Amino acid sequence: MMRTHTCGELNLKNEGQKVSLCGWVDSKRNHGGVLFIVLRDLYGITQIVVEPSNKHFNSAENLGNEYVIKAEGTVRKRPEGNANKNIPTGEIEVYLENLEILNTSKEPAFAIAEYINVNEETRLKYRYLDIRRETMKKNLVFRSKIAQVVRNYLYSNNFNEVETPILTKSTPEGARDFLVPSRINPGKFYALPQSPQMFKQILMVSGMDRYFQLARNFRDEDLRSDRQLEHTQIDLEMSFVNERDVALIVEGMMKEVFKFAGYDIETPFMDMEYEEAMLKYGTDKPDLRYDYEIKEVTEIFKNTEFKIFRQTVESNGTIRGINAKNAHQYSRSEIDKLTETLKSNGAKGLVWLKMKDGKIDSSISKFLKEMEVESLKKSFDIKEGDTVFILSDDKKNILNYIGILRNEIIKRDQNPKKKWAFLWVRHFPLLEWKADENRYDATHNPFTAPLPEELYKLDKKEELENIKSCQYDLVLNGVELGSGSVRNHRREIQEKIFKLMGYSEKEIYEKFGMLVEALGYGAPPHGGIGIGFDRLIAVICGYDSIREVIAFPKTTSGICPMTEAPSEVGEKQLNELKIQIKK
Repeated sequence: MMRTHTCGELNLKNEGQKVSLCGWVDSKRNHGGVLFIVLRDLYGITQIVVEPSNKHFNSAENLGNEYVIKAEGTVRKRPEGNANKNIPTGEIEVYLENLEILNTSKEPAFAIAEYINVNEETRLKYRYLDIRRETMKKNLVFRSKIAQVVRNYLYSNNFNEVETPILTKSTPEGARDFLVPSRINPGKFYALPQSPQMFKQILMVSGMDRYFQLARNFRDEDLRSDRQLEHTQIDLEMSFVNERDVALIVEGMMKEVFKFAGYDIETPFMDMEYEEAMLKYGTDKPDLRYDYEIKEVTEIFKNTEFKIFRQTVESNGTIRGINAKNAHQYSRSEIDKLTETLKSNGAKGLVWLKMKDGKIDSSISKFLKEMEVESLKKSFDIKEGDTVFILSDDKKNILNYIGILRNEIIKRDQNPKKKWAFLWVRHFPLLEWKADENRYDATHNPFTAPLPEELYKLDKKEELENIKSCQYDLVLNGVELGSGSVRNHRREIQEKIFKLMGYSEKEIYEKFGMLVEALGYGAPPHGGIGIGFDRLIAVICGYDSIREVIAFPKTTSGICPMTEAPSEVGEKQLNELKIQIKK
């Protein structure tokens, strides 16, 4: 046996025992000739004491940081005044009797410490060093344990874990596919799955009833802090269900996950229609830890003397605003920065009002009538110290701008009303018009079913953009955590939606043939969801970037500094694949 204990489990109960520990040299110090070595492994740290009379003293004195050693000795209580009760092993130390150097180490590229002044690319290049840090270790262990909680919960609810193919067929599901050339079928390609969508639906057709997997998904899209080229998804599908059945399973799973993380969350989660979310918060993923609600004030300005607002009213546009309240006192320079942020995203400008000493001060004070001021006070419930921001534009554009404005206000508020704010956003539009492609496209994916009462609209051209779907998103603290729907289980409805999206019979067969064909063999009503596992862990751990909870992520430019992927390949491999690189 190489070790009897880990570096995180010894305590006073082990006093007097002979033990063997293995790990990395975290630090070393010499106090009056006595060496104190802090030994570290995944589980914690233990202090090793080496007396000058010890035959291994010289070897111990020459140990470098990150050397891998085996230390054998006797556990003893630390002298009075030297105990550290902040760590589990802080009341004991191991008196060294035998030392074995298992491996040496070069000088690390950076200190294995929590608050290291090193850029992210360097951390990713030497990720094997970065993961030795306490926070990174905890993140990955926590991730592993949450995966176990998820699996156990789903097993207990009669789900079957089924793996779906990684090499599959390229299908238009929203993002660009990663393509894999086939050597044995020259000129043909596999695709890495954007999601297991069609396979999990086919499993329902197959009678598997309840499926799940922690699925790897691949999407060739621009990266950001909460998006990677490959990510993990808690993917599940259920037969003979409606929206609420899926929600009950997901809410129960989240309750178990957060219970393990030390939080008691309330269920059922709040529900909101897509249209309501957009009108009240300007986004389909509102952060409801904050109650900044958007107000419609177009009617107040129907006879305004302010030219920009008057033009908006005359062109059937809309005027909307938010009371930022007195959570943050906005200086003129901050308002100017806020205005520039909005303009850089396409907005025409920003109007502000402040209540100071009982009076309204505004960027458009000279245009405001007393009646308008009083109406604004009432609509926004303006109190002393509040700042109100108002935007105007057409009804489609303003949703984006007002959503950006609300998010910028939230960034400046350090006092959320609650820690966790779950929300179901339901019944997204089924289709949207793509003017540049001269066709309709699915707002989420083409497999989503229309609400039963909306089915008739599929035959009415003027109603196509007004069809509500059985699509639902799970939002947590303003982050889209998951997306799912009740699916089309009738072949004729699925084919009709594909045709509305501009696909010919031939294209439907080529791109979606396996699913459409399967739906013709007695497909049950079914629905499911995919929950971003990386995002879930990141939110619980308090990170904006999912790279902090992924072992080997890529940079925002899609590069892995450690492996240097992507890389060029030799002519021999290219020739075997019948591929030629175009310079």
